[in-house]
Amino acid sequence: SLGFTASGTVYTHADVVDLQGTVVPAYALNSALGRIPIIGNIFTGGEKGSGLFAANFRMTGPQEDPKVDVNPLSALAPGFLRRLFGVFGESAPAPVEDPSSLLTTQ
Repeated sequence: SLGFTASGTVYTHADVVDLQGTVVPAYALNSALGRIPIIGNIFTGGEKGSGLFAANFRMTGPQEDPKVDVNPLSALAPGFLRRLFGVFGESAPAPVEDPSSLLTTQ
């Protein structure tokens, strides 16, 4: 099974998304490792729903066909390193005045 975490904004009136998050493969096994006292937080970086093996992603653009960027190197780093280096910068994309600025040619 796969687990996902995401934060950001979905502009329903403009059919545009601006999200970032984490994809967690083998979610049951990964999240079980995160529940181990003390070392679980080291594995996951303290992020709820994350796991030892996970990849960070960013999704922007039209809801029908958003641009998805995945950082494959983040899958090789334990949770605390993924959080420490913040692959995509801030914790969540801030809402924008004009969501059409998120529409890019792909």
